[in-house]
Amino acid sequence: MENETNQLLKSLHINEQLNYDESIPILENFSDAEVYELSPQIWHLENDTYILIIDFNSKTYKHLTKPYEDIESEGFIFNFHGEMIGEISKNQSIKNSQEGYNIKLPVGKSILTNEEYYWKFANTDLKNYNIIIDGKASSQKYHLLENFIINLSKSNIPSIIIDTNNNFQNLDNLIPDKVSRGIVINPRQTNKPDNKEYVNANIVDKVTEKYKVLDSDVYKKVLKKASHKSFNTNKNTKKLNPKLPFNPFKKYPVYSSKTYKLEDNTSVARRFIKIIDNIFSDLSSDELNELYFICLKSLEKYRNLNLSQLQNELNILKADNILSSLQDLFEDEPFTKGGKYDWSFLNDYTGKVKIIDLSPYEESTQKFIYDIILYDLYNFKISEGFFDFPFFAVLDNSQNINFSSNSIINKILVKGKEYGFSIALVIDDESKIKTSSLNTIEDRIYFASDDDSVDAIIKLLDSIDDGGKSWKEDLLNLDEDKCILCTYTISDDGELMPLKPIILNLNN
Repeated sequence: MENETNQLLKSLHINEQLNYDESIPILENFSDAEVYELSPQIWHLENDTYILIIDFNSKTYKHLTKPYEDIESEGFIFNFHGEMIGEISKNQSIKNSQEGYNIKLPVGKSILTNEEYYWKFANTDLKNYNIIIDGKASSQKYHLLENFIINLSKSNIPSIIIDTNNNFQNLDNLIPDKVSRGIVINPRQTNKPDNKEYVNANIVDKVTEKYKVLDSDVYKKVLKKASHKSFNTNKNTKKLNPKLPFNPFKKYPVYSSKTYKLEDNTSVARRFIKIIDNIFSDLSSDELNELYFICLKSLEKYRNLNLSQLQNELNILKADNILSSLQDLFEDEPFTKGGKYDWSFLNDYTGKVKIIDLSPYEESTQKFIYDIILYDLYNFKISEGFFDFPFFAVLDNSQNINFSSNSIINKILVKGKEYGFSIALVIDDESKIKTSSLNTIEDRIYFASDDDSVDAIIKLLDSIDDGGKSWKEDLLNLDEDKCILCTYTISDDGELMPLKPIILNLNN
């Protein structure tokens, strides 16, 4: 006799199978529910009052009340054998036998007392769980981050790493059973001539001579185009698959009091233009407006719009200035067509670590990808994540993230604690980031910095050190194997110490 749950799944057009001894009893209450697949093997069902999220990867399901305005969802987590394994409450963290809170991550020992100091992960006493790690790129800086990730993994806390410069290669060997590079981007293939500077200059010179008689505005556009066509080691390459399984035109669910609906084309087009505007600053307001309407028409034309199709529409309409400005993005073509990223590892309590490598891409493309990934991650967490179960997100080279006032990263930094975000902003120079949201982050670790980037750091350290000490000399002369920890630290006896900068010898 067929499993009764399997019959219900089939009637809901969910192409999944349970074993004979597994069941989802609550499923019968969702026979008339709205159903859609959030990501591979993860299904969202919703009726007038409740949400059911079934994860066939981890063989668990969540039965939740629907969120309403500022009221968060509440509910329970069950496995397929009917056992309750967790509770989600608007006032409490997820209660689970594999508790992931108040984890002390060793940083180093005081240069004065040799006392060990820690960073307290997911410190519920603070406004957020985030940390800034600032200073010049160094092996010690990334070694400390690797130690954080390894210790968190041992405590079953998952991590996602956005790697922009291949700085986390060691993790594959240090915790091979936990690390996954589900997205592997092959390096660019380049045949670089020894005389590329001469080739560049020669092309531009020829264009200048031929077209200088044209109208001034037309001439400038032609010259700009020629400069793009000159030899560039990042352009004359063969892009190889696989690519990133994200969709910049994905429609996310929008919740109301009784139901949800997917974003409409207007919302998607506006979000896309907002990202483009913040990254590609050479586009005029008229060009952005033109791109918006082309994007809107493309969304109506294609069921699952992708960047290649948008580029094709721009070519048809001869939107040359827009094409020129977005040339790096279109040439990089970073996304698969119709891809979905599987974030379910953030819910499975196994301490998995996933690395997304952005190193082959142009800086502008990296910024664009960062926004798309963060939008996707944020929407996963609010729609199907375990709301308060923390996870660690390492954002390498964070100055390449779009920190404009309406950006997704600012929203995550302010509201992310509600959904378990612990963000590590890995920065070479904090002064390059212009946003007030960084002021909400109290936990910081400083490494040696360039002379022209230390003024803001010194001002902060001086302001929180009640001893009246000037930190300029210490910061400018900081050795590579030392750091300045600025946090509500925990001593060896478990005491929460006041916010104060401390110079530490880093652990090996």
